[in-house]
Amino acid sequence: MSVSQAQFDTLFPKAMITGAQYAQQQYPVVFASVTLGQGALESGFWKATPSGSNNYFGIKAVAGQSYVTAMTREVVKGRDVRLPQNFAKYGSVTDCFLAHAHLLATAGVYSAAQHDNNPKQFLIDIAKHYATDPAYQKDVQAIIDEYELTRFDIAPVKPAPVMSPHTNNLINDILFGAISGAAQGAASAALKDLT
Repeated sequence: MSVSQAQFDTLFPKAMITGAQYAQQQYPVVFASVTLGQGALESGFWKATPSGSNNYFGIKAVAGQSYVTAMTREVVKGRDVRLPQNFAKYGSVTDCFLAHAHLLATAGVYSAAQHDNNPKQFLIDIAKHYATDPAYQKDVQAIIDEYELTRFDIAPVKPAPVMSPHTNNLINDILFGAISGAAQGAASAALKDLT
């Protein structure tokens, strides 16, 4: 990491790290490191959001959603332009992080990313549609790498192995004593063969 811990804590306040990890818990396909990198880039390290919006990701408002209007930089036909845009307004930091994760985890335009199992590929796949800036993916990845943000990704929870009905019945018989001592030995041996 290229900064001291005190500098890091200023650039990535605990509330932002907690928000990114909570969002990943709710939407496991969205990596906390990518969320933190995007938020840092989009908001100038959490300092520049549309006034009163709690919108750290530059998420545009949809019809019927509360919004604030603010000027933003977009790349249109290869040129930087400043345009007024309606940005979604959120009641809290947590609401913003959850909305961001929900968008990336459910919107069809991000379907390729929704099956990625590493943050680098996830970022590549979402960047194609998330921002108009052609350097967006590179810029977010640079933040992730410089501040070692992948350490905040939550390891996926492995699902319990699926057991066959026969194996499940053997386990229940052993646990609940439905079979005699001699049969338990045979069942235990058969169970070892199945696993």
